[in-house]
Amino acid sequence: MGSDRFCVICGGPFEKIDRGIVATFYWDVKEIRDDEEIKKLLEKFPYDKYRWLGDLYLITDKNAVITPSYYKNYNSYGGFIINSETILISSMKFSDERDERNEYTRAIVCHRWCYEFIEKTFNYELKYTDVVSYLTDSASRNLFESECYLEMGEYIGQWRNPIGIYDANNSWLLDTDDNRNRARILAIWTPIVYDIKYVKK
Repeated sequence: MGSDRFCVICGGPFEKIDRGIVATFYWDVKEIRDDEEIKKLLEKFPYDKYRWLGDLYLITDKNAVITPSYYKNYNSYGGFIINSETILISSMKFSDERDERNEYTRAIVCHRWCYEFIEKTFNYELKYTDVVSYLTDSASRNLFESECYLEMGEYIGQWRNPIGIYDANNSWLLDTDDNRNRARILAIWTPIVYDIKYVKK
Protein backbone atom coordinates (compact mmCIF):
# COMPACT_ATOMS: atom_id res chain seq x y z
CA MET A 1 0.00 0.00 0.00
CA GLY A 2 1.58 3.24 -1.13
CA SER A 3 1.73 6.52 0.69
CA ASP A 4 -1.57 7.78 -0.72
CA ARG A 5 -3.49 4.54 -1.18
CA PHE A 6 -6.33 4.76 1.27
CA CYS A 7 -10.04 5.38 1.47
CA VAL A 8 -10.65 9.06 0.87
CA ILE A 9 -13.50 9.08 3.39
CA CYS A 10 -12.12 7.27 6.45
CA GLY A 11 -8.40 7.16 5.65
CA GLY A 12 -8.29 3.41 6.20
CA PRO A 13 -6.57 0.86 3.96
CA PHE A 14 -8.43 -0.68 1.05
CA GLU A 15 -7.07 -4.18 1.10
CA LYS A 16 -8.45 -7.55 2.00
CA ILE A 17 -6.74 -8.90 5.10
CA ASP A 18 -5.26 -12.37 4.68
CA ARG A 19 -2.96 -14.59 6.71
CA GLY A 20 0.16 -13.36 4.91
CA ILE A 21 -0.49 -9.71 5.79
CA VAL A 22 -1.23 -10.56 9.41
CA ALA A 23 1.80 -12.85 9.73
CA THR A 24 4.08 -10.11 8.39
CA PHE A 25 2.61 -7.70 10.94
CA TYR A 26 3.32 -9.99 13.86
CA TRP A 27 6.82 -10.80 12.59
CA ASP A 28 8.00 -7.34 11.50
CA VAL A 29 6.04 -4.95 13.71
CA LYS A 30 5.46 -6.97 16.85
CA GLU A 31 8.79 -8.77 16.42
CA ILE A 32 7.34 -12.13 17.43
CA ARG A 33 9.79 -14.84 16.43
CA ASP A 34 8.04 -17.88 17.88
CA ASP A 35 6.32 -19.70 15.00
CA GLU A 36 3.83 -21.41 17.30
CA GLU A 37 2.83 -18.12 18.88
CA ILE A 38 2.34 -16.54 15.46
CA LYS A 39 0.29 -19.54 14.37
CA LYS A 40 -2.01 -19.13 17.38
CA LEU A 41 -2.39 -15.41 16.71
CA LEU A 42 -3.21 -16.09 13.05
CA GLU A 43 -5.93 -18.48 14.09
CA LYS A 44 -7.46 -15.91 16.46
CA PHE A 45 -7.37 -12.94 14.08
CA PRO A 46 -10.94 -11.79 13.17
CA TYR A 47 -10.55 -11.82 9.37
CA ASP A 48 -14.31 -11.66 8.74
CA LYS A 49 -14.60 -8.47 10.79
CA TYR A 50 -12.41 -6.64 8.25
CA ARG A 51 -13.79 -8.19 5.08
CA TRP A 52 -15.56 -4.90 4.30
CA LEU A 53 -12.19 -3.23 3.63
CA GLY A 54 -11.98 -4.96 0.26
CA ASP A 55 -15.49 -3.89 -0.78
CA LEU A 56 -14.73 -0.73 -2.73
CA TYR A 57 -16.13 2.02 -4.89
CA LEU A 58 -14.10 3.93 -7.46
CA ILE A 59 -15.52 7.36 -8.22
CA THR A 60 -14.04 8.49 -11.51
CA ASP A 61 -13.40 11.94 -12.90
CA LYS A 62 -16.60 11.42 -14.91
CA ASN A 63 -18.42 10.80 -11.61
CA ALA A 64 -19.07 7.18 -12.53
CA VAL A 65 -19.21 4.83 -9.56
CA ILE A 66 -17.43 1.54 -10.29
CA THR A 67 -17.18 -1.49 -8.05
CA PRO A 68 -13.82 -3.18 -8.60
CA SER A 69 -12.58 -6.52 -7.37
CA TYR A 70 -9.49 -5.77 -5.30
CA TYR A 71 -7.39 -8.84 -6.11
CA LYS A 72 -8.63 -9.16 -9.67
CA ASN A 73 -8.36 -5.53 -10.76
CA TYR A 74 -5.74 -3.80 -8.57
CA ASN A 75 -2.37 -3.58 -10.30
CA SER A 76 -0.23 -2.76 -7.23
CA TYR A 77 0.96 0.49 -8.80
CA GLY A 78 -1.81 2.71 -7.56
CA GLY A 79 -4.47 1.84 -10.08
CA PHE A 80 -7.09 -0.60 -11.26
CA ILE A 81 -7.44 -2.22 -14.67
CA ILE A 82 -11.12 -2.74 -15.50
CA ASN A 83 -12.30 -3.75 -18.99
CA SER A 84 -8.88 -2.75 -20.38
CA GLU A 85 -9.24 0.74 -18.89
CA THR A 86 -6.59 2.06 -16.48
CA ILE A 87 -8.14 3.86 -13.54
CA LEU A 88 -5.43 5.64 -11.59
CA ILE A 89 -5.76 6.33 -7.88
CA SER A 90 -3.50 9.16 -6.85
CA SER A 91 -3.15 12.06 -4.49
CA MET A 92 -3.94 14.44 -7.33
CA LYS A 93 -0.75 16.33 -6.52
CA PHE A 94 0.65 15.88 -10.00
CA SER A 95 -0.28 15.60 -13.63
CA ASP A 96 1.77 14.68 -16.66
CA GLU A 97 1.57 14.18 -20.39
CA ARG A 98 -0.51 11.03 -19.91
CA ASP A 99 -3.34 13.19 -18.56
CA GLU A 100 -3.32 15.26 -21.74
CA ARG A 101 -3.35 12.11 -23.87
CA ASN A 102 -6.17 10.66 -21.78
CA GLU A 103 -4.25 7.43 -21.28
CA TYR A 104 -6.03 6.76 -18.02
CA THR A 105 -8.97 7.77 -15.94
CA ARG A 106 -8.43 9.38 -12.56
CA ALA A 107 -10.50 8.29 -9.59
CA ILE A 108 -10.81 8.41 -5.85
CA VAL A 109 -11.32 5.20 -3.94
CA CYS A 110 -13.45 4.59 -0.89
CA HIS A 111 -15.02 1.70 0.93
CA ARG A 112 -18.59 0.94 -0.01
CA TRP A 113 -19.57 1.24 3.67
CA CYS A 114 -17.98 4.69 3.94
CA TYR A 115 -19.69 5.90 0.77
CA GLU A 116 -23.08 4.71 2.00
CA PHE A 117 -22.47 6.19 5.46
CA ILE A 118 -21.84 9.64 3.94
CA GLU A 119 -24.78 9.25 1.58
CA LYS A 120 -27.20 8.26 4.34
CA THR A 121 -25.95 10.83 6.86
CA PHE A 122 -25.86 13.86 4.58
CA ASN A 123 -28.17 12.84 1.73
CA TYR A 124 -25.19 13.38 -0.51
CA GLU A 125 -23.56 11.13 -3.13
CA LEU A 126 -19.81 11.64 -3.21
CA LYS A 127 -18.62 13.05 -6.54
CA TYR A 128 -15.08 13.33 -7.83
CA THR A 129 -15.71 16.77 -9.29
CA ASP A 130 -16.97 18.01 -5.93
CA VAL A 131 -14.02 16.88 -3.84
CA VAL A 132 -11.11 17.24 -6.26
CA SER A 133 -10.28 20.66 -4.86
CA TYR A 134 -9.84 19.03 -1.44
CA LEU A 135 -7.36 16.55 -2.90
CA THR A 136 -4.93 19.05 -4.38
CA ASP A 137 -2.13 21.10 -2.94
CA SER A 138 -3.77 24.37 -2.07
CA ALA A 139 -4.54 26.68 0.78
CA SER A 140 -7.69 24.66 1.40
CA ARG A 141 -7.93 21.52 3.47
CA ASN A 142 -6.00 18.73 1.78
CA LEU A 143 -7.63 15.38 2.43
CA PHE A 144 -4.45 13.57 1.50
CA GLU A 145 -2.59 15.09 4.42
CA SER A 146 -2.54 12.52 7.20
CA GLU A 147 -3.57 14.86 9.99
CA CYS A 148 -6.93 15.43 8.31
CA TYR A 149 -7.89 11.88 9.22
CA LEU A 150 -7.31 12.52 12.92
CA GLU A 151 -6.28 9.33 14.79
CA MET A 152 -6.02 7.40 11.52
CA GLY A 153 -3.32 9.83 10.38
CA GLU A 154 -0.72 7.93 12.40
CA TYR A 155 -0.94 5.09 9.88
CA ILE A 156 -1.05 7.08 6.65
CA GLY A 157 2.06 7.94 4.68
CA GLN A 158 5.19 6.48 3.26
CA TRP A 159 7.15 4.13 5.55
CA ARG A 160 4.23 3.83 7.94
CA ASN A 161 2.64 0.46 8.47
CA PRO A 162 -1.16 0.52 8.13
CA ILE A 163 -1.51 -3.01 9.46
CA GLY A 164 -0.72 -1.54 12.88
CA ILE A 165 -4.31 -0.31 12.92
CA TYR A 166 -5.35 -3.84 13.79
CA ASP A 167 -3.50 -3.69 17.08
CA ALA A 168 -5.92 -4.10 19.98
CA ASN A 169 -5.56 -0.48 21.08
CA ASN A 170 -6.42 0.93 17.66
CA SER A 171 -8.81 -1.56 16.09
CA TRP A 172 -11.74 0.80 16.76
CA LEU A 173 -10.50 2.88 13.83
CA LEU A 174 -11.76 0.16 11.50
CA ASP A 175 -14.90 -0.75 13.40
CA THR A 176 -17.93 0.46 11.48
CA ASP A 177 -20.11 0.08 14.59
CA ASP A 178 -17.80 2.06 16.85
CA ASN A 179 -19.29 5.42 17.82
CA ARG A 180 -15.85 7.05 18.12
CA ASN A 181 -14.97 6.01 14.60
CA ARG A 182 -18.27 7.25 13.19
CA ALA A 183 -17.79 10.54 15.05
CA ARG A 184 -14.26 10.81 13.64
CA ILE A 185 -15.52 10.39 10.06
CA LEU A 186 -18.32 12.90 10.64
CA ALA A 187 -15.86 15.42 12.08
CA ILE A 188 -13.87 15.19 8.83
CA TRP A 189 -16.78 15.29 6.41
CA THR A 190 -19.39 17.56 7.99
CA PRO A 191 -17.61 20.81 7.04
CA ILE A 192 -16.67 19.44 3.62
CA VAL A 193 -20.19 18.38 2.68
CA TYR A 194 -21.59 21.65 4.04
CA ASP A 195 -19.09 23.55 1.89
CA ILE A 196 -19.96 21.52 -1.18
CA LYS A 197 -23.73 21.64 -0.76
CA TYR A 198 -24.18 25.24 0.40
CA VAL A 199 -21.08 27.38 -0.08
CA LYS A 200 -19.83 26.19 -3.47
CA LYS A 201 -23.27 25.40 -4.85
